[in-house]
Amino acid sequence: MAAITVTSATELSNIQGHLLVVSDIQLEGNLTIAAGSILEFRNGAQIICTEEVYDQNNNAIVNHFSVAFNNNTIIASDYSVFIGYSSISGSLANAEINADWFGAATAGLCTKAVNTAIGLSLNQTVVMPSRVYTINSNDISPIILDKSGTSLVCNGQINCSSSSLDCMFDLRAERINLLIHRIHRTNGQNDCSAVRISGNAYDCDIRADFITAFDKGLDFSPAFYGDAMNSGVQHCRFKWQIISCTYDIYFDFCANANNVSSQTVQYSVWFTDNYFLGGRLHGVNALYMKPTPPVLPNNYHLYTPTDCVFENVGFEKEGQVSLDLHDCENFTFKNCRISTNELRRDDESFHKFILLNNCRNIRIDNKCGFDLNRMDSTDSHNVTITNHNYSDWPMTRACALPTLPPSSDIIAYCHSETNAYNRIVMQIYSGTINHEIDFDEIFPDIGGGAKLLTKIVRLVVSGGMTLKIKCSPNQILALPDISFVCVLSGSSGIQFVCNNAIIKAAYSSMIINSHELVELLNF
Repeated sequence: MAAITVTSATELSNIQGHLLVVSDIQLEGNLTIAAGSILEFRNGAQIICTEEVYDQNNNAIVNHFSVAFNNNTIIASDYSVFIGYSSISGSLANAEINADWFGAATAGLCTKAVNTAIGLSLNQTVVMPSRVYTINSNDISPIILDKSGTSLVCNGQINCSSSSLDCMFDLRAERINLLIHRIHRTNGQNDCSAVRISGNAYDCDIRADFITAFDKGLDFSPAFYGDAMNSGVQHCRFKWQIISCTYDIYFDFCANANNVSSQTVQYSVWFTDNYFLGGRLHGVNALYMKPTPPVLPNNYHLYTPTDCVFENVGFEKEGQVSLDLHDCENFTFKNCRISTNELRRDDESFHKFILLNNCRNIRIDNKCGFDLNRMDSTDSHNVTITNHNYSDWPMTRACALPTLPPSSDIIAYCHSETNAYNRIVMQIYSGTINHEIDFDEIFPDIGGGAKLLTKIVRLVVSGGMTLKIKCSPNQILALPDISFVCVLSGSSGIQFVCNNAIIKAAYSSMIINSHELVELLNF
């Protein structure tokens, strides 16, 4: 097909074929490109709107011009070619659609240009070439991924300084493929997320090499668009190299629950079967899950977040809250790194790395040594911490009160093949004012009449309980180098019920670790 050089808007709108634009074309109105055309731009030529239209609503003069592409149109250019447009519609036949064609490289037009490119795509890849993009206050909308099957590849860096946007990328559809090299927040004045998954997402692939300085990095906060009845994230995959934000990964499954209180339709929210592959989480709060409000609208149904895997994730920043989970179950952390080398503490507080509240079946396989003093657990059950470099033992219930279930049951292993005695067991007791156990009950059964013997036992007693432990000389002498770490809150206490002098001497150096009023009842 021979190229036809066009020099005016009239020629451009009336000819179907290979159209060659070698100089700027001024438009004063709307433009329709014939089906099957090829638009090739050379010499930096652009299509520019010059018509001025008075906008009475905004009391300002604005440019107004729209372009409509009919089927199978192809654009050939390496630079921005549409300037000053109000809207562009239709579809393109290019294998890849370049967001720069619509002004993405121009500060203040970036999000509009990318959204325009996404709107023209039909299962094609939208690309943002390797350059630095600027998002400022003139960008009035986030980049919205609301077309199923969209692929967006950003090989450059996006700097966001807008104080009007609450997120940079807003994902609202299924089978989205988002690849970002670097997103950086240059103005942290407002609550802004880098990537927010707010709509119904299924089978999506999200990869971000670097996300820095945002309030939230990956933000899972469902929103409701029109009459949408479901908002869930399922079978999605998230990968990154470094995320360093106030909240690196943030969950708020009830963020907009009150917005549906007046609706009559049933809304459902779920988060299940998702996979996270790190990467380091280097912000203030690595993984934060906001607690579920005690009261939700009757038409708002939140399913328990469940069955998610975090693999090879590094929680390595000193002073960081690594895991802060609420109301979830079946979360697995495989081959992760939770470093607790930071020893900062004062008279009033002791920094915690893991906080669990009302969680079930949490499995943490940690590459680093972990100090159990760095974890708090409330109403959580079947929590397992295993050192990555050692062998697993069968899951064992760590606390079995005969009359009242414990508020939490946690067991942590630090077991090597050559030294099976080098383990830590954590026992939590709460809820009964006076409770008495036998010394052997501290060590869980592992089958065949055997006990999980350890040389370090961490006893956590709360709720005003006095825990009485009955012991005999034979039981104590069988483990001559055992150490107890006792964490007591309020008026709780521990009493070893035995008057044997050998036993008393053996436990005269018992370690006490508490930051509230402590009463330790000695022999």
